[in-house]
Amino acid sequence: MPVWFEFTWEIEKVTKEDGTITWFMFHIPSELYYNEKYQFIMKKVLYPIAVYLIPLILISVLNMRILFYISYKRRMAKERRSVMLLISIVLLFFTCHTGVLVIRFFDIQKYITVPSFIFALELINFLININSFANPMLYFFFTRKFQDLNITWEANDSSNMVTERLLKTFSAKSTRNKSPV
Repeated sequence: MPVWFEFTWEIEKVTKEDGTITWFMFHIPSELYYNEKYQFIMKKVLYPIAVYLIPLILISVLNMRILFYISYKRRMAKERRSVMLLISIVLLFFTCHTGVLVIRFFDIQKYITVPSFIFALELINFLININSFANPMLYFFFTRKFQDLNITWEANDSSNMVTERLLKTFSAKSTRNKSPV
């Protein structure tokens, strides 16, 4: 059930002293918002399932299928970096999102003045941001193409040299793949 139903929406016509009419749209909490069973189901059951459990299961199952495919083809040694990347993505998601799941079971209004609870909230928000930022970094660490780009960048101090080298690489690949006419 969408959160929209937690509020009732009203439009009110207000006439000012000078005779101009202004319309205001506002919302007020509905009976559903104050219903404890609804709040429990939405915030303690459905939210953790939809935001944590389902994505974690999907990431794990899909990555395991890829790992089984790689091991079935007996290319595990060649694909070691890919395996490490897949495992790292699942572990990163689990590490960064578990705090959100745990904190939802606490009464925030009760503990909002406790310094350690405030620190935990800030840490959880930081971990969520880290998860968004860290996925490209994982690709950088575990993918050869990204590492080769870094080595090229460090070997040449000039960005023009890097650009020239990349253009040569990609143009050489594209001319090799073309069939003669």
